[in-house]
Amino acid sequence: MALTRVGDEEAWMYDGAIRIAIIRRVRIGRPSALLWRSVTGDENPDDRALVGYFPSVQMAAAVTWRSWDQRHKPVERHSLS
Repeated sequence: MALTRVGDEEAWMYDGAIRIAIIRRVRIGRPSALLWRSVTGDENPDDRALVGYFPSVQMAAAVTWRSWDQRHKPVERHSLS
C-alpha cells in the first residue's frame, strides 16, 4: 500500500500500480466539520464508490486499505477429502 500526497488537501492510494482510492479533505455539515472523504479510485468518476468520512488521513488510509484488501485478497481453497 502506498499513499501519495497530491497536495495539502488530497492523497491517492495505490496497491502497486493500481490506484485504489482518492482521499480528499472536505467540509461537511452545519456547523461544518473538516473531514477526509475516501472514494474508490476508478478512472470514471461515475464509477467511484464512497468508502467513508474520517477525522484523519491516516484513519482514512487504514480503513480504505482494509476494505480493499478484504475485497481483493485471494480466497483460500481447501479440499474436503
